[in-house]
Amino acid sequence: MSIESKFRFTPIVKCVAFSCNLRCDYCFYFFDLRKRSIMSLPILEATIKESYLYNDGTVNFVWHGGEPLLASRNFFQSALNFQKKYNTDRRATINGIQTNGTILNEEWIKFFSDNNFQIGVSLDGPQEFHDYYRKYPDGSGSFRDVMRGIELFKKHNFPFGVVCVITDISVEHPEEIFKFFVENEIYCVKFSRLIYRDRSGKFLKPTVHPEKYGRFLLKLMDIWLIRDDPKIKFTPLSDFFRSLLQGECFEECLFSEACTRFLVVNANGDIFACSSEGSDERWKFGNIADGIAKVINSRQFKAYQDRIIETRKRCHFCQWYSVCKGGCTCDYELMSNGSEHNALCGSFKKIFQYAKNKLSEFKLI
Repeated sequence: MSIESKFRFTPIVKCVAFSCNLRCDYCFYFFDLRKRSIMSLPILEATIKESYLYNDGTVNFVWHGGEPLLASRNFFQSALNFQKKYNTDRRATINGIQTNGTILNEEWIKFFSDNNFQIGVSLDGPQEFHDYYRKYPDGSGSFRDVMRGIELFKKHNFPFGVVCVITDISVEHPEEIFKFFVENEIYCVKFSRLIYRDRSGKFLKPTVHPEKYGRFLLKLMDIWLIRDDPKIKFTPLSDFFRSLLQGECFEECLFSEACTRFLVVNANGDIFACSSEGSDERWKFGNIADGIAKVINSRQFKAYQDRIIETRKRCHFCQWYSVCKGGCTCDYELMSNGSEHNALCGSFKKIFQYAKNKLSEFKLI
């Protein structure tokens, strides 16, 4: 079987290049603010065509930016039209958008509702945490506008989720974070650690220290378990339990061992590894206009595959490897001996052990 026949492609589509109406201090594009550039229709069409060619089941599109809503509703209507054109065998298709939420209005909500989009909103918790980094170009905070957008979703009973970046400012406050989301009836939240790198990939301040993030997740897990409310779906907390119970977790990519499946497609069609955030030239694999077959047979893509294998060699003898799969490549850092190591490894081992003990208490394992 050829590599092309086995490969599955989930595009993270940076449809507006580096354009955004915010200037968040921790943004990985802060080094690279460029002239606004919206993905052209030929590149959009090629992305959608290749996505259907390299998936035999549900086809997922993850729409990112910058701020993807700056692309306009006409752009996303074109995307839907191309999906209809190339989805000849009528497979399930999922469109997910990650937005900062500040420019949502009634028209956008109707469009999302009419076309079954899944929406994630960037919200870093209470105002004092959110506004510390997530600002407009004039330095003013974006919290109030984000909450206004969220209220529109609630008004129309439209389901949405939140991505909450845990920063050096909020990592010591799991109780406040939990209370904020529950009191505001925001029950679907994905937490992620703030990682800030320079162009070489080196971690910089204000990257959150792995041990601090681990303690944050453990405390949050404690609060979450005590609350015992099935409405509250916080990831990666649920991922730890799902991986232990099922041996795999494909709802989120964290423990799915699918790093090479998720590829960034920039507005100009250039394809990068997910972990590069679309800007690390070492992991630029080609251009969508040349087709996925050429991309996955490129020297750079094969080098990336080798990197994934090499970084996980030491993991194979770990008791948690069967459920962790080595974690996310974004969390790997270069060690003094030249090797790479998952910075969250130690913290995640503690969390897996804690989760396993809890499952034993509940007599589930």
